[in-house]
Order: sequence, then C-alpha cells, then structure tokens
Amino acid sequence: IVRAAVAENAAAFRYCLPSPIKDHLLCDRQFVLELAKTAPKTLVYAASTENGHGIIKFDRQILLEAIGKGLEWSNIPESLQENKDFVQLALEQNPKLYMDLSEEMRETFEIAFKVVAMSEEQEMDDGFKFVRYLVEAKFDFFPIVASPI
Repeated sequence: IVRAAVAENAAAFRYCLPSPIKDHLLCDRQFVLELAKTAPKTLVYAASTENGHGIIKFDRQILLEAIGKGLEWSNIPESLQENKDFVQLALEQNPKLYMDLSEEMRETFEIAFKVVAMSEEQEMDDGFKFVRYLVEAKFDFFPIVASPI
C-alpha cells in the first residue's frame, strides 16, 4: 500500500508512520533513489528516522539526485560538504549551490573555476548569472567565451 501511495505521490511517504514496513522501505536503495528523484524534500524527513539515516545521508548517488531536484545544501552531511570531489559533482547538479558552500570551499580555485566553466555550457537564469559574476569578480577571471576577432 505504501509503495502504491508513494508511486502516486512521493510526498505521501512523509505520512507513513514508523513501522517495520517503513524501516524496510528506507533500507531499499532503489526505493530511496526513486524518492530522491521525485520528492527530495521528503528525504529530509525520512533521514530523521533511525533506520533510514545511513543510506540517505551517505549514499552519494541518492544525494546528488536529490540535489539536482532541489534538496538544500544544509541537509547534506558536513563531511560531504567539505569533500571537494563531492562538491564538484553537486555543482554539476545545481551550480547555484556555490552560494551555500563554506567560505573555504568558495575560495577554492577549482570549485570557482568549475562554476564559471559550467556557465559556458548551460543556459543561465539570473541567479546563475549572479553566481558567475561573483566568482569572476573574486578570482579576476577573464570571460572564457571566445570573442570574435
């Protein structure tokens, strides 16, 4: 019944009462990955349960999927927030996360360069343009776009 309800509306999982069924579902990686794709904010609620915490909080694929769908950076474990490789992968999912990174991460040249380089590959909304502007100003990047001669 729970799987059917979640298939219909993934946010419905938040109303699933603590039970062995819920614990079983939270240990099912495929189920949690699907939840990350369809209702990432529900993951925060699910992660607060004792048995779901590990798979949700430390499975990089699940977290990256959820980040791409809007999971807030503050919900990512601190150990991953300070992991340069994970941060670069997260920025590929959502470049605007740059503003939520720790000051130390924002000041890392590779991280800043990644944001600027990605802006050349993706269409930018105003928020992304602002992030790029801040990064270029901070590191004195020259625009990467080749200008016609």
